[in-house]
Amino acid sequence: MNKEIGNKMKLKEYIKKIEILIKENPEALECDLVYSIDDEGNCYNKVSFGPFLGSYADDEFNTICEIEEKIEDALEDDEDLDESETKDWYPINSVCIN
Repeated sequence: MNKEIGNKMKLKEYIKKIEILIKENPEALECDLVYSIDDEGNCYNKVSFGPFLGSYADDEFNTICEIEEKIEDALEDDEDLDESETKDWYPINSVCIN
């Protein structure tokens, strides 16, 4: 079992681990990518999409495009809302890897 379960990982750490994996197992470059749907490995799926930059909070992830749409909608709905007031609504703080 992975002893790092539950720990937050930064992108730079993830990349470093992949670099080590490739150095020790260069054939891994030709392998399919899969991900576990939960921490216990109850089911696996193939990775279908590249990484997305966005905002993660309260178990919800929003891509940059989704954030822009939400802010545009809010600005249209509220004439008194200034765009500068929305800058902290969805801080860009995460990379979704699938």
